[in-house]
Amino acid sequence: MNDRLHPFLLLLTLLDLGFVHATGSVTATALLPMWPLALVSPWLRRLQRHRWYRATWNTTVLVVFALLVHHALTAGLLHMLEDGLVLAVLCQVHLLNNIGERQRPDLTFFNSFLIAFVAVFFAPDAWWSLLFAAHTVVFVPALQVYALTRGGAAVDRTLARSLLRDSLPRIAAVGVLTALVFVFWPRDFDRRGLLEARLMFGRAGTGIAERIDITDNQRSRQDDAIALRVTPIAARSGSEQPATTPTHWRAAAFVRFDGRQWHAQDEGSFGSRFLTDPRWRSGPGGRWHRPAQTAPHTRLEVLQFDRRSERLLLPLAAVAVDPLDLRRCMLEPQSFGGFATLPPAETTRGPLHYVVALAPPRTTHALGPLAQRRLTELPRGRVPRVAFDLARRLRAELPNQAGRLAIAATFATWLQEHRRYQLPGEAGFADDFGEFLLGTSAGHCEYFATALALLLRIEDVPCRLVGGYLLHEGADGDRALVARERDAHAWVEVLAEDGSWHTVDPTPPRRSSDGAGDAIGWFGGLAAALQTLWHDVTGFDAATRRRLANYLLELPTHHPFLVLLLALAAIAAAVVIRRRRQRRSPEVDAFERAVRRAGLTRAAGETPRELLARAATLDLDEPVLTRLRRSAAEHERQRYGR
Repeated sequence: MNDRLHPFLLLLTLLDLGFVHATGSVTATALLPMWPLALVSPWLRRLQRHRWYRATWNTTVLVVFALLVHHALTAGLLHMLEDGLVLAVLCQVHLLNNIGERQRPDLTFFNSFLIAFVAVFFAPDAWWSLLFAAHTVVFVPALQVYALTRGGAAVDRTLARSLLRDSLPRIAAVGVLTALVFVFWPRDFDRRGLLEARLMFGRAGTGIAERIDITDNQRSRQDDAIALRVTPIAARSGSEQPATTPTHWRAAAFVRFDGRQWHAQDEGSFGSRFLTDPRWRSGPGGRWHRPAQTAPHTRLEVLQFDRRSERLLLPLAAVAVDPLDLRRCMLEPQSFGGFATLPPAETTRGPLHYVVALAPPRTTHALGPLAQRRLTELPRGRVPRVAFDLARRLRAELPNQAGRLAIAATFATWLQEHRRYQLPGEAGFADDFGEFLLGTSAGHCEYFATALALLLRIEDVPCRLVGGYLLHEGADGDRALVARERDAHAWVEVLAEDGSWHTVDPTPPRRSSDGAGDAIGWFGGLAAALQTLWHDVTGFDAATRRRLANYLLELPTHHPFLVLLLALAAIAAAVVIRRRRQRRSPEVDAFERAVRRAGLTRAAGETPRELLARAATLDLDEPVLTRLRRSAAEHERQRYGR
């Protein structure tokens, strides 16, 4: 491998390590030895002629590969992504230190592109964008240097710098064009992509997923779009809003936790579809109902704008659903007491419109051993020790005869008072669930709900984690309550001794950082600013585009001095460009005009004399040739006369 190419490959390898680190799927410990091995590659490459060196590298790669295969066979597919990324960057470091003069680095280029491509699905944030911009600046010149060295050309520092200077303006132009298209070209962020549907764990909405991964610490998109609007029927007659209007609206329930992900409750969770909740039955006119302990005490009119969840949002106390306009969607009862919408809601537009009646649902019969085990099951070997110690200590403070709901209320109150709420991606957010349990860092609602569920299951209290929306914001000029996309929430439902489910929310009512980021330092502030910027980019929609256009139109009124400054800057730029154009001598312009009048086009790198020689072979009029020769002579005299 040419020495001029090696610095480019080293930079690509370091960027690949950065991509893998940005995914958050690989621990820093696993990547730690690869950084120095890559950095010292200019010196390690000198040992390639020794057989023991090559044997050591090849043996190490084979051993690591065998360990990763063994880990995949014993741990299942849970860590397949982590193992694959480790192997990919290990191959990059191995190739960097072992490619000789006779080997081609094609695999290094392909592997580098593949790592950058795969990382975007697991690290779509500001850090990945910065890494990808740097990767582009390095990748294209590296290919150019590789092509030149393969052709036998000598690539010195001057040529390498010229390649970089030549590529940067083109990269900047493409970036500006992409930004303009992004801002002004209409697009649909709500449409589910092919790769998202087939490769990723499909999100069921903003913050609502088919599986909840508590290791996913990517910054959530705080969208202000309304997801749910609930209006009490009694409020239309002028009476007070019923105090029983529920705040927690369910979309999905999760019962099995493997230490990393919560898996949804479905028919296969208990061996029976309807076991933990009363069964829904269809009635005339599309009405659905289930047994209740009393007559319905509250009726609510619901407009559900969230169509991506593919679920009908309902409170736990719902006992009847009267569809008003379901947009050609049918309802399919689910085992946790909710409904799925069939066909998927993306095929139609407009909100779902229905009426919900509330009453205490009739309790279920006693759970069998399988259901009891599923609702109290703990992931083997994956619960932090601090959780057991905390559960035992809190339980010891209660009477021995304390019921399940009393235990749940005590545990939830302790979490609200002793743990801090923070959104992912913000400074002070926990790197993992263990840090949150210890109290050294803050966490979001999924951490709070997971902590409560684990503490309860340690004490053999049946429970499940629930995802949905928190209804808490009043609508302007109306008795209705609304939940926005950013109000996606997770909480816990506890099964009492009488077989009834009860909502227990351990997340503090004030969902804020409480000043956790006051002393985060300049680097933490920079990271938070970049995350905020990336959130603004990914959250750019039609409403944001309209606000931007209105702001630009109102800019001369609200900020006249800024507009004046921008106008002066534009005038200065125009003057500079005009002066640069005027630096060209009139002889050069006259020669170019003569070439155009002759109907000719200068080839790349063609000198005036070469163009005259070519023109002499063509059938041109003598006056045209004379004018061309004269202008070429003047051009040559002006450029090279000195």
